[in-house]
Amino acid sequence: MATQPKARVHQQLDPFVTAYEWVALLANEDGEWVALGAYSDKSVHVYSTFGGATVTLEGSSEDMPSATNAVSLTDPTQTLISFTAKGMKQVLENPLYFRPKVTGGDGTTSLTVRLVCRV
Repeated sequence: MATQPKARVHQQLDPFVTAYEWVALLANEDGEWVALGAYSDKSVHVYSTFGGATVTLEGSSEDMPSATNAVSLTDPTQTLISFTAKGMKQVLENPLYFRPKVTGGDGTTSLTVRLVCRV
């Protein structure tokens, strides 16, 4: 599975809110881990062309760069965060590291995952 470079800071909205994003994630690609444990409140927004792909959000508090025990994260209802169409969900857990993971898809898959974080 290919790994897309680290999310970039998309926008510093104010001293307490920052948006990070991974752009143009392809079929069966994951985003590079980014350390966001300092932010206690997060929401994830996924959009663009799915092409049959599913996007999940993973977390880990292991030492990087090898998170061999990463877990799928959940929303406040403890439902796994998973998207097959555009959407937005709040993230319940607060591990040290986060990344999106794309499973499946086709040649048209090109997804943007934006994580809005608040202290």
